Amino acid sequence: MGPPNAKEVLKDSLYRGADKTVLISDRKLAGSDTLATSVALAGAIKHVEPNFDIIICGRQAIDGDTAQVGPQIAEKLDIPQITYALSVEKADDKELVCDRELENGVEKVKSTLPVLLTVTKEANIPRPENVKMMMKYKKADITPDSKIKIDMLTLDDIGLDEKYVGLSGSPTKVKKIESVVIAKKDTKKYNADENGIKELFNDLMKNHLVE
Repeated sequence: MGPPNAKEVLKDSLYRGADKTVLISDRKLAGSDTLATSVALAGAIKHVEPNFDIIICGRQAIDGDTAQVGPQIAEKLDIPQITYALSVEKADDKELVCDRELENGVEKVKSTLPVLLTVTKEANIPRPENVKMMMKYKKADITPDSKIKIDMLTLDDIGLDEKYVGLSGSPTKVKKIESVVIAKKDTKKYNADENGIKELFNDLMKNHLVE
């Protein structure tokens, strides 16, 4: 989901071996927060591939950094989700076993299919761009007259009401943006001798950092 120039990201996916790419692009999507974005993507998934087994999302975007879109898509599709996935140990046509990252270790979990995974950057090293694929898809475009076409869908194509996306479908409102500059605090150096240690300890006592 993005503006028309997001086609370049999809072309990179084709260069690396993707079978098909679809761009969801519509001016009515402008201003979508994470909730509205998940509504649009869930609607697109139902339209493009209703009989999916696994949906793979990144852990979080690099702008808002919220890590909400993936889980919200799972909720909209009413399917289980596994977040912070590191690897899939095994999978068949009914379930998969996955390792997911925890703060202090790794957890092994099992889920029925279909399921949505959000993955960390450690989950996989992307395959390199293939020269033959680059030659094949370098002129791929979203325009109707393109010989190699990247599918582009609008809200009307996927059957979504605009009131659920864009600004009207986004409960999150940005009221103010500030540029925060962290000023460097005053520093004090202590001599690496007995007097310096005593001075440091006295200062810590004065500031109630030690008792």
